Amino acid sequence: MKMNFPKIILLLPVFLASCAPAAASRQGFSGYIDSPYIVPDGTAIYFLHSVASTYDMLTGNPNAKPVAEYFPNHQGQGGAYWYNTDLYRSQKNPNGTWGQPQNLGPQINTENLECCMWTDSAETVLLFVRSAGTGDTAVTIPYIARRDSRDEPWGTPQELPGEFGLAANEFTDFHLTPAGNLYFWSPWNGNGTLFYAASTGTGEWGTAENLTMFESQVDESQPWVNADETILFFNRRAPDGSTELWMAARPTKESAWGAAEKVVLTGFEEPAGGLVWGEPSFDSSGAMYFVRFNVSLPGWDAELMKAERNADGSYGPPQPLVFDLETP
Repeated sequence: MKMNFPKIILLLPVFLASCAPAAASRQGFSGYIDSPYIVPDGTAIYFLHSVASTYDMLTGNPNAKPVAEYFPNHQGQGGAYWYNTDLYRSQKNPNGTWGQPQNLGPQINTENLECCMWTDSAETVLLFVRSAGTGDTAVTIPYIARRDSRDEPWGTPQELPGEFGLAANEFTDFHLTPAGNLYFWSPWNGNGTLFYAASTGTGEWGTAENLTMFESQVDESQPWVNADETILFFNRRAPDGSTELWMAARPTKESAWGAAEKVVLTGFEEPAGGLVWGEPSFDSSGAMYFVRFNVSLPGWDAELMKAERNADGSYGPPQPLVFDLETP
């Protein structure tokens, strides 16, 4: 699919070709929401937001109009908003709802597009991707930022070194394990491909290795790995465009990965009947957080969702996250 928009956020080849916005009203958390990441203890969630609609963002509509208000401190307000996204953090409230999203600040967010973030359990290391420009002129670079504690502002982001920072490789959705190893993916070869890179020192890695044991004829993307590197989840795009969840396991991080198995999902369909979701991450209890798009609504309504892990290893039915938003 060709988009006038960096293709790293979400790949929807079938649904973009076959769906168009329907005539219905939007309610709730408006605008484009994507790239959720839950911290392991479940107390905070990171995600991106734009005032444009999901449909306009993913199709790169140059005539897009805002469908939402900016969250406080959004960078680059009033600019080319249809590709301007900022990263936010929301704290979980004692009653289970989520607090007002907090902008990660001008060190992280710019007038361009930021997405695809990961942070460690202490929230002192942040990996994300920034895209400047649109279409064939877009330049997409992965960055890493650090800080001494979660209460301090983020330090100046640095481009990832060597091949990991090359825009041509389109590496994205990085996960950094406690051992310092990287898991990530790229759409560079036409199909989404999963990668791994072993740590060779703090902030240094060996050559990116294709996780060929998980390759298929369709896209593999958006990997999530546990701290021990013994459980790996990833998305697989089925031939009909639906999103599947797959899982692989191994006894230790030194062992070979076992065969990946498809995870049963219950109630993940959006109202139009499609499985249009992605960006899974998991808290320490095993609950999964992700984004789902409702293609039956104008602009494709986006919701951040949570699904508990069932005793048989399946997930669902999911429930939407509820946010306590301040009135603009």
